Parts: sequence; C-alpha cells; structure tokens
Amino acid sequence: MRGRIKFKLKPGECRTVAGIRFCNRWQSHTAAATEDYKIGVQNPRRPWGKCTCEAADRYKAGVDRAHSRRAYTKGVKRRGFVGWRHRTLRKGPTRFGEGVAGAGDDYARGYKPYHAHFPSIFLPKRYPRGDPRNINRVKTVCSEFGRLKVGKAPTGKAVCPED
Repeated sequence: MRGRIKFKLKPGECRTVAGIRFCNRWQSHTAAATEDYKIGVQNPRRPWGKCTCEAADRYKAGVDRAHSRRAYTKGVKRRGFVGWRHRTLRKGPTRFGEGVAGAGDDYARGYKPYHAHFPSIFLPKRYPRGDPRNINRVKTVCSEFGRLKVGKAPTGKAVCPED
C-alpha cells in the first residue's frame, strides 16, 4: 500500500519528493485558463445534467465516507474561527450581493406556489398578543406549506436528463 505524502505548497512553489516533482501552479495559471473555463461551460464535452444525475450514488458514497471520518468537523477545527472569518469577510460580501441580485427571479418563481396557496389556509382563532395558543397559527401554516412541498415532490424513480 502506498503511503501518503502530506505537505503544502505555496503558489508557485515546487518540491521534489521521492524523485517526483510537485509544483503548485494553479493560481498563477488561472488568469490564462479563464477563457478555457468559459468555453468549457458553453460547450461541455458531456451533458452536465446527465453526468451529475448518474454520479448521484458516487456523490452520496463520498459524502458518507467523509461523514464517517468526521472530515467536516476536523476541517472546521483546523480552519478555526479566525480563519473562517478572514476568508468569509474577504470573499463573502461581494458574492452575497451578486448572488442575491441574480437570484431574485428564481426566488419569486420558487415562492409563487406558496404565496398563491396562503389565502386558502384556514387559520385558527387569534388570541391576544403573547398568548402561547397563537403558535397553533404558525403550526398550521408550516403544516400546510409542508404538505404543499411534499405534494410537489417527484415520486418513483428519477430519470436523468438527456441534455
């Protein structure tokens, strides 16, 4: 069985281990590869939807294996709060704003059936503010929306798209 060699390379750094040269060039070559990335997305060699659907079992097996060895928890501990906060504040605000701005139509389309269903929900009697019985109104809405969501869930075997 092969042993694993663990080390980290800084961008552009190279190291020779057991006669094999390892180099970290990914960051320096990203600018040149941006156009290739765009072309690859526009003209994929294999259909994304079909390949993704067919890989579902492999994806689940990988996630299950990572879960069983507690990889997520170990990664969180290794990164630490300061590391998480630093990277999140460096990248997050821009991506958050772009994501929200770009998702408005998708959000509206996804919420539309729930918004349309809301007037047909019969809500229990409302009690004075702070009365614990008012939680029944919330439970009713949650139950109805849950039924609506489950009713929209596909049944039977999923078929991979041909795209």
